[in-house]
Amino acid sequence: MKSLILVRHAKSSWDSPSLLDFDRPLNDRGLRDAPLMAQRLLDRKVHLDQLVSSTAVRALTTAQLFARTMGLGAQQLTQVPQLYHASPAVFQQVIGSLPDQWQRVALFSHNPGITEFVN
Repeated sequence: MKSLILVRHAKSSWDSPSLLDFDRPLNDRGLRDAPLMAQRLLDRKVHLDQLVSSTAVRALTTAQLFARTMGLGAQQLTQVPQLYHASPAVFQQVIGSLPDQWQRVALFSHNPGITEFVN
């Protein structure tokens, strides 16, 4: 059975109001918490084949921190620009297009789309 873990990006910074939303980085709490959440998955014996992320800075950084913590290489992180502020229909399309060999995937994106998709 395939497993999908949906991850909203870690806490982002609002320190630079002039930055475009797409370019906002993680704040200190986000940089601290993302590896902790990845470790919690490892502690529960959750191992991932692939990470799939929005290309927005905060989502991609969250995915990179997960990859580092979980010992995954760059080839196990796929960037999908359409996941930036994606609608539920886009989530469905992206998930439906994932290769069959990826049995356990974490997908990193944004609210409100990720919550709308889950609901």
